[in-house]
This record gives sequence, structure tokens and C-alpha cells, in this order.
Amino acid sequence: MMRQVRQTTSGVGVAIVTLIFVLLLAVLVVLSNRILSVGPDGASLGRPLTVVLAVGLPVILLAVILFQVARLWHQRSTGQPGARLKTRLVLFFALVTVLTAIPVSLVSINFINSGVRLWLESDVGDALRGGESISLQYYQTSVQALEDFATSEAFSDIAAGAVADPQRLWEQIDQLNPTIGFLQVWPPQGPSQFLGDEMARLSDADVLFRSPGALPRDARGTISILRYGVTLPTADGPAYLVVGTVLPQEFDARANALTRALATVTQLDRFQDLFRVVLVGFYLAFSLPILLVAILLSFLISDELILPVVNLVEATRRVAEGDFSFRVLTRQEDELAVLVSSFNQMISELERTRRKIAQAEKIAAWQDIAQRLAHEIKNPLTPIKLSAERIARTYREQPDQLDEVVTTAVRTITREVDHLDRMLAEFREFARLPEPVSRPTELRPLLQEVVDLYRSSSGRAALRMEEVPDGVLLQLDAAQMKRAFGNLVSNSLGAVSKRGTDGEVRIRADHVHKSGRELWRVQVRDNGVGISEEARPHVFEPYFTTRPEGHGLGLAIVERIVFDHGGTIWFESEPGAATTFYVDLPDADAAGGGVDTAPAIGEARA
Repeated sequence: MMRQVRQTTSGVGVAIVTLIFVLLLAVLVVLSNRILSVGPDGASLGRPLTVVLAVGLPVILLAVILFQVARLWHQRSTGQPGARLKTRLVLFFALVTVLTAIPVSLVSINFINSGVRLWLESDVGDALRGGESISLQYYQTSVQALEDFATSEAFSDIAAGAVADPQRLWEQIDQLNPTIGFLQVWPPQGPSQFLGDEMARLSDADVLFRSPGALPRDARGTISILRYGVTLPTADGPAYLVVGTVLPQEFDARANALTRALATVTQLDRFQDLFRVVLVGFYLAFSLPILLVAILLSFLISDELILPVVNLVEATRRVAEGDFSFRVLTRQEDELAVLVSSFNQMISELERTRRKIAQAEKIAAWQDIAQRLAHEIKNPLTPIKLSAERIARTYREQPDQLDEVVTTAVRTITREVDHLDRMLAEFREFARLPEPVSRPTELRPLLQEVVDLYRSSSGRAALRMEEVPDGVLLQLDAAQMKRAFGNLVSNSLGAVSKRGTDGEVRIRADHVHKSGRELWRVQVRDNGVGISEEARPHVFEPYFTTRPEGHGLGLAIVERIVFDHGGTIWFESEPGAATTFYVDLPDADAAGGGVDTAPAIGEARA
């Protein structure tokens, strides 16, 4: 069955972060334009929405990063696959980002300081003040020159004929003062006559008041006009004429620009330290979101990079637990995809090989059992055959001794048949050993029953239970475990009896931590003859025994029972001195976990 591990969502995350980054850039550009265009009057920096986005988006990014950090911390604390590698990748990306940002930030801040200093501490302010002074002086000079000319005796002398011949007056004015740009005459009756620059013409209604002296400055489009009015007496009544000057094009606009620029420079010069701090702060505020985006992207990219590795770790764990149907599916098309494909192919090959090995082991096991059974059955068949042949021979050759021979032969045949029956019963029991029905069982009372059962048959050997705590609950099939511990105790008593001297068998239990599991370790220790080096590899093999009366199934049954309870059994032995069998069983809360196999070598004594 194909199974697909979790897929990454980092592509969607990268797209979302990129969208946030683009939006953030737009907001910061708008805000920067507002900051750089703010006037000396302290105008608002921008719309509230812009400011809220400029502050809110970095806060959101920071919150997401904190969530990712907390999630990574949880993954590390719970030992999830890939958490340590992801931590290293995130730290690497963050370090590269910071190391890249530091020199850029230093250069930018230095550039800001240099630019502000060059701008505010040079002659820009003086130049602007000089330009403004020249503009004012030029304006005042133009006004004064126009007034001086209009009130001069020379103008009074030539203005007398203005009504009769305006054209001649205009020619004389142009000769006397070329700066005069126009002349407009209103006779006592009739429309006005205009000579000069048409841009300065006034309608007849504009001068109904016929005010003598300087008239208000008139701005038309890009030009400014200065006028001076004069009243002339004539025979028909007073006449009115206006002379004036047209200032250079865009004079007002440029003068106003000088005034505004000077006001801005003056304001910035007054607050240049604050302005420098604002610029540097804005740069840092602009850089911080970029740094946050880079760190957030490092989390997402790390997920993308380590996901195939995590999937392979998960698949390896499942395969190690015996699930050879597990496969890793990936949507990527890169080197990691090739690695995943190779892994899947390897698992397929392992599954096929495993089936072949299992079949071969099954055949080999039955062959071994058949050979051992044939050997075990052949041994009692020989005395049975000899006894039968002896009866037949005596019947033919010595009939008078038949009763004695039959009695002896029948006794031999009966003994060997009983031996065969016991052997076949043990084999049938080993083959049909049921699955354990586990229930919470207290360890000390169970071991105490075993001790009480074998104490009467221990002979001169001392059977002791020591250091077994009260209240230890394990998930056990009590009947099967009593049988397993009973076999171990019986085995140890047999080893002690071979010494020919007083011995002892001791039982104890300790709480241990092994391979991430909480276990209770039961020890059955004797000071018997020990186990030879040659016999150790075969201790738990069926039908292996060093005892003439044994069939070699006792320790094989013990190993099967312990294995079915999710435990481990092994031994340590010193030939001629002592042997200790260790049985590790999981706590009640950890029952049903995987089996922690350990190397078992030694000699079976059952």
C-alpha cells in the first residue's frame, strides 16, 4: 500500500509573505515621500491608513515570526524529526541576512549624515538668502525707478501732448527710459489708447477710479506688471495716463520658490540633529520589515528543504517497525526527489528480500524441527526396538526365561514411551503457546508465588527474593509470566545443584531507563556452574540442552513469552562461578511498545 507523508505548504506561505512584502514596500515608499516632502509648517506625514499599515505590517510579521519560533521550540522539545536541522538552517539564514544588512546599514547611515551635513552646513542657505535679497532689491528698484520716472519733470514736459499724439509720447518715453514697457492714455472723453506690451493692457472699466500714483501690482499668468498713474489737465478736462514696467517672466514664482526654500532650509538648519535622527530612524524602520520578511522566509524555506528529510526519517522509522508497505510520495523534481525514489525502490527490494528470507527461514525452521524431532524420537526407539528383539529371541531360544525378560523389556518400553510422550507434549505446548492476555498485575506478589512454588524443591539451595518494591504494576499475562519466571528459577536451581555444595538463587527488580523507555528489570541470579563459551550462542534455541533429562524448550518458551510481552531477555555468565538472567518489562503505561531486542548468548539449562 502506498502512503503519502505530509506535503509542504511553504509555497503558499512564500507567496503570502511576498505579497505582504510588496504591500509594505508600497506603504514605505508613500510614507517616505510624505516625510521628505513635509514643509516647514510641520504638515501631516500622511493619511492614517498609510501610517497604520506602516506600523501594523511589521507588527504582524513579528507576531508570525514569534509563532514560528514557539512552534520550532515545541518541535525541538518533543524531539520531532528535522527540528534540529531546521533550527540550524533558520539561524544560518538569519545570520546571513543580518551580516548582509549591517554593512549596508552603516554605509546608508553614513551617507545620510554626510548628505544632511553637506546640505545644511554648506553655502546653500547663504545662496538662498542672497537670491531672495537680490529679488527683493530688484523689485524695489523697479518700483522706485518707475515712480521716479513718472514724477520727473522730463516726463511732465513730454506728457502734455499725450492726448493729442500718444504715439509721439511713447516714442519719447522709449528714448528717455527703455525699461518702460507700456503706455495707456484715457482722454477726457472716449476710449483709451494703448501702446507697448499687450499683456499689460487694462480695460476702460479697470481705471474708472482714475487714481494717480502707484497702482497695485498685477500678476497675469507667468508675468508681473508694475503701473504708475498720472492725471493731466487739458482744455476738455483731466486726462489720465498709465505707464508701467513688465517684470521678467515667472519672477513671482521664482521669488516665492526662493522664499519657500529659504524657509525650509532655515527650519531644517534649526532642527538638523532631529532631522538626522528622523532620517536614520526611518531607514531603520524601513530595514526592520525587510529583515523580518527575510527571517520569516527562512522558516518557510527551511520547511521546504527539510520536509523530504523528515519524510525519509518517518519512512525509515516505519520500515524499522516492520511496515515495508510505507512509501514516500513527493511533488518535487530535484535531487531530493531522486533520493526519495531511490529510497522507495530500496524498500521494495527489501520487502521482496524479506519475503524470500522469511520463506527460507520457515523452511529451514521446519527442517531443523524435523531433524531434531527425528533425533529425539530415534533415541528412545532404539531401546524399544532392542527390548522387542530381546523378547522375540528369548521366546525362541529360552522360553523358560520369558517372564523375566518380558517384565524388564516392558519396563524399558514403558519408560521410553513416557519419555516420548513428555517430549511431544512439550513440543505441542511450545508450538501452541497462546497470545498473552495482559492485565495490570503487581510484580512482587507474582514473583512471590514463583518463589513459594519452587522453595520446597530447592533442596539445600537458598531461594531468596530481595529488593522487589511493592506496588509495581505491569501489563502481564500472569499465568504465562509465572511460567517464564518459574523456568528461570528451575534452571538456576539445576545449575546450583551441579556444584555439589550449598548455593543460592536470588531475585530482585529495579527500575531502569533504556532506549527512551521506562522499564522494570527482573534479575534471577545464581552461583551455579555458569555457562560455557561454546554454549552461549545457543541458549535460547529450541531443543538445545546440556541436561540429559531436558528437551531444550524451557528457555525458548521463556524468550517467546517475554517477547510477546514487549520485553527483552538476556544473560551474563561467568563459567564456574555465576549466571544472571535479566528480563526487562515495560511499565504498565508503556506496555504494548516495540520490542527492544538484545544479544542473547549462553547455554540453555532447561
